[in-house]
Amino acid sequence: MAMVIGGVVPVVNVPGVKPGELQIDGPTLASVYLGEITKWNDARIKALNPKAALPDLAIAPVYRSDGSGTNFLFTNYLAKVSPTFQSKVGANTSVEWPTGIGARGTRVWPT
Repeated sequence: MAMVIGGVVPVVNVPGVKPGELQIDGPTLASVYLGEITKWNDARIKALNPKAALPDLAIAPVYRSDGSGTNFLFTNYLAKVSPTFQSKVGANTSVEWPTGIGARGTRVWPT
């Protein structure tokens, strides 16, 4: 039997923060996608990254706009770590995102 294992991993691009330096836990990530956290220097992100020089810049959350298994995996995770996300957005292959920019299909972004 063949098996494939993959992951859904959030990626960030924050000026002045190198790859692997930023820590964001599940509840904080859910707050970003709920529109409750809008700046990189928000106190909740700073608390997780006390040594990071976080800029006073807007966060532009990006999500997959078409229905997909990836959406289900991501929203299911956010719903499990955030009761607010569960009640406002839920978990499904396609959801109504309260904030952010929709992009169709799977993308591989250059690093």
